[in-house]
Amino acid sequence: MVKTSYLSAFAVTLSGAVLLSACTKSGEAVVEPTATQQAETTALSCDGLASLQLENTVIQSAELMAAGSFQPPPSTGPGSRPADYSSLPEFCRVTGSIKPTEASDIQFEAWLPLTESWNGHFMQVGNGGAAGSLLYSSMVEPLKRGYAVVHTDTGHKGATGDFSWALGEPEKLTDYQYRAVRELTLTGKAITTTRYGEAPDKAFWYGCSTGGRQGLLEAQRYPEDYDAIVAGAPANNWEPLQLLSVHITKNLGPGGFPVQKLGLL
Repeated sequence: MVKTSYLSAFAVTLSGAVLLSACTKSGEAVVEPTATQQAETTALSCDGLASLQLENTVIQSAELMAAGSFQPPPSTGPGSRPADYSSLPEFCRVTGSIKPTEASDIQFEAWLPLTESWNGHFMQVGNGGAAGSLLYSSMVEPLKRGYAVVHTDTGHKGATGDFSWALGEPEKLTDYQYRAVRELTLTGKAITTTRYGEAPDKAFWYGCSTGGRQGLLEAQRYPEDYDAIVAGAPANNWEPLQLLSVHITKNLGPGGFPVQKLGLL
């Protein structure tokens, strides 16, 4: 269990259904941002972000999206919830990849409100299960509320419950565990500062299940990154979590809880 007595971040832990996740420790350090990662102090147009130079980061596109025009690509992975994209305001959409190692390919998006609509805050939203896709639906509400919001696939492609990508890929596993979130925190804040000409005055994390675990890891490893963390249903204590699943399964059926009563439960 994560110890929170020394954390400067405020963690709110909610109970809820548990999705698949992985939570193991790694001693590998993440390099702090260098001078080359510092954003400009003057505001930059949306399309100007396409030429932004950040360490280990490739900006793939930067375009202004007309109000209600965004549609998620057909490759959007499982776990994405329905969302009313037609209600989105005009915003600057930035896509890119962060590559802290040769094996890394941390795909991300940053959605930035128009300057007059920005609430001055930065938010990163988390993943579910094994991650492996961008859950665009999780970015909708923060954008509508005026946040500069970022999100990542954590460095791999795959279904919510599929961890086969991790076999023989220690760097990708580390990206999934914590590094992708940390790298996007730094890159996302730099993009936000460059876009508006000033750093966000507050930074927030919001996630559930794997997103809850990601938030707790951020608080534990990098307590200065976020001013507040909402860590919903965190799948963070992995071994007991899986043993509980085995225990529940063994107690279904004859001699235990009748399977036909699951619907009522």
